[in-house]
Amino acid sequence: MPSVFAALLAILLSTAVSAEALRIQATPVPLKAGDPSVKRVGRLVYQGGLLLRSRHRRFGGLSGLHVSADGKRLLAISDIGRWVEARLRYDRAGRLIGLAHAHIGRLRRPDGGLLSWRERDSETLAMLSGGRLAVGFEGTPRIWIYPPSKSPFARRPTAIAVPEGLRFASRNAGLEALAALAGGGLLALAEDMAAPAPHGYGAHAGWLRAKGRWTALAYDRVGVYRPTGAARLPTGTKHAGDVVVIERALYLFAGFSIRVMLMPAHAIKAGARMRPKHLATLAAPLTVDNFEGVAARRGANGETLIYLVSDDNFRAGQRTYLMMFRLTD
Repeated sequence: MPSVFAALLAILLSTAVSAEALRIQATPVPLKAGDPSVKRVGRLVYQGGLLLRSRHRRFGGLSGLHVSADGKRLLAISDIGRWVEARLRYDRAGRLIGLAHAHIGRLRRPDGGLLSWRERDSETLAMLSGGRLAVGFEGTPRIWIYPPSKSPFARRPTAIAVPEGLRFASRNAGLEALAALAGGGLLALAEDMAAPAPHGYGAHAGWLRAKGRWTALAYDRVGVYRPTGAARLPTGTKHAGDVVVIERALYLFAGFSIRVMLMPAHAIKAGARMRPKHLATLAAPLTVDNFEGVAARRGANGETLIYLVSDDNFRAGQRTYLMMFRLTD
């Protein structure tokens, strides 16, 4: 009888977390509303963007992003423990114009069950070697590694230790950015937590994981900007191994302002105070929202392509945007 019960439970769990088809309306948007001739901001050249809408009540809150090396597949996670995948569409010039064949599903826990309400704060996503996926959670700090599978997140994850300092972060100020580094390391950044001495409140707390061990470092703080996402730039590009970081600021009357930053690989080392280089600032009157997810891939001609996705916080006044840029020299 116990074996029968276990088998039935496994079937129920498998059914509960299976993917379902998702209808998404993807509407192309210009970089600047009312002026489609604007194609450049800082060192980024606009390669197309989409406003994403769906009637599915669990669509939204996209906070972590991965785009396949060929640019055909998008995978995102939301901050309520859901994942979304879709096929991306481009025109003949390589500009992003749409998506199709979308699905939505739920993340598994290490024991195979579903996340409780207080556990659904998945904020960041990183692709590791061998097709493994690392997901970082903010409120109760966790990092889970999902084995490769035909359907996203179909297999049980394995938990790895988180940096000790993250346990002292407040619920909405912890792990927000996670990037897989060349050589197998991980870079983790807290959203709003002071770095340890001697850096203090002039920098955000960060950690570097190498050979299974975390060491502290610092990420330079500028005004009210906070890091919300990070991704390593791909092999075969000029900045291969460097990390692109997005930072968010919210102003009472001006709304969201997003800085896209570049962190050289040589600056990412234990104990360092990292000072990234500014690439671009997205703010009104440009199309902008609460960008939290970032991904990068190599283009057909060796160029670096950067994707951003926004977290609408499931609020009527916010939008889910997916935007694509080319990094210039």
